[in-house]
Amino acid sequence: ITVGGNLVPAAQDTHNLGASGASWANLYMGDIASIYFGNDLDTYIEHGPQNQLRVKMLSQSNNNPTFELYSTNASTTGPTFRLTQDSSSPAVNDVIGNVIFRGEDSGGTATDYGKIKLVATGVTNTSESSKFELVTLNAGSSQTYTFGNSSVTIPGDIILNYGVFIKE
Repeated sequence: ITVGGNLVPAAQDTHNLGASGASWANLYMGDIASIYFGNDLDTYIEHGPQNQLRVKMLSQSNNNPTFELYSTNASTTGPTFRLTQDSSSPAVNDVIGNVIFRGEDSGGTATDYGKIKLVATGVTNTSESSKFELVTLNAGSSQTYTFGNSSVTIPGDIILNYGVFIKE
């Protein structure tokens, strides 16, 4: 079947595309395409520019959008969220993955308020090593806390419980 227009079901939320034991193999979508979910289309997956894939969850109520990896496996390890950097030429200081926490400031500008980053510090087979960086903002300036290679680097003062602190 070749369709020159929209392929639309006869009634809302009543028909399937494929079935158990008769599934489709692939779905091909163009650039800047979206797949919508829900009767009010409030959740969708969008292919954007520069190789972006976004899951948008529009919140029309007091509920915050939630992305959940849900496992019913009886395993003791739980679900896994994996970031893979598949480089043909791995090198020291390659960033293996980032998790960025972005929000708007009072002027409406998108701001990266924090980041979790993993950096390769050794890529030799059987001698791999890495460092974990936690980046936060303080008065508009980035501060990086580094954990790895048997050391911890913390900028500024270290404040412990009961008002005890170590001065920089």
